[in-house]
Amino acid sequence: NSTNFGLNMGAVNSNTIGQVGGWSATTSLPVVIMNATSVEYKGYVYEIGGWNTGSISSVYYAPINNEGIIGSWSATTSLPQNISVATSVEYNGYIYEIGGTAGTSVYYATINSDGALGSWTATTSLPQNILRSTSVEYNGYIYEIGGWNNGSLSSVYYAPINSNGTLGSWTATTSLPQVIENATSVVYNGYVYEIGGTYGITLSNVATVYYAPINSNGTLGIWNTTTSLYSAIAAATSIVYKGYIYEIGGMNASHSSISTVYSSQIQSNISNIFSVTSNNSGVVTPLLSIDQNANLTVNGNTLLASSDLNVEGLSTPT
Repeated sequence: NSTNFGLNMGAVNSNTIGQVGGWSATTSLPVVIMNATSVEYKGYVYEIGGWNTGSISSVYYAPINNEGIIGSWSATTSLPQNISVATSVEYNGYIYEIGGTAGTSVYYATINSDGALGSWTATTSLPQNILRSTSVEYNGYIYEIGGWNNGSLSSVYYAPINSNGTLGSWTATTSLPQVIENATSVVYNGYVYEIGGTYGITLSNVATVYYAPINSNGTLGIWNTTTSLYSAIAAATSIVYKGYIYEIGGMNASHSSISTVYSSQIQSNISNIFSVTSNNSGVVTPLLSIDQNANLTVNGNTLLASSDLNVEGLSTPT
């Protein structure tokens, strides 16, 4: 016999959710740029450094209107030096430019209310020169993942962001399972994803996608593999939006540039399906939850491991 929970989470039949519509040209950059970094903040997009017959220090920004069209690009405060193949993140009104041809240097600048940038200031340097890495920000920490320094790297470093915009010390955390450069990364719902990339002297492409949980103290848990890319892609860009990861452009295994865009839905935990609230403390305690490994918990006690659960029907043996 079995007891069926029979939870109906509201199936969505549309095949268009998360898909990308037609691409349209919008306002071009003032100059030809590659190997730059970019971030978005409060309706402005920023293009930082990059390469144009050599590394450049220019920074441009433009407003994004309600229809998604980018307005005119304007120059703002340039980087302190010419930088390309770096990484960048935005956090709490600050932009950070990390590594690349600047070696171990990390710079940050305040974003003013009109979108322009304040002065760039050096903050805590990376532990080593790193190019062609990826970086993300989560919960007040910046992560620098993989990259290249006289060879592909598997190292992962993280640093806390102080309230004044400076960074604390960089600390090593759980390394990637393999050396990777020219990858992309995103962060979503407490997990960091490292997607594709290259490794080795021959810059062999990989289709592997790794993910790791982010602990409350900023460290990373163990990296695991998840669904690989449709093909081996490197030097792409990626974003995450409403539970979908998008992998955009890059180069294929033959090292030819590609225009392909792929999307993948992140599988969410089915958690806190029912909850009760304590009138004394206001703390919400899950009554029944199912974690990402399909372990069933009731009132904080794990009753059934995934091997005992019929996940599709959510039924339990008695």
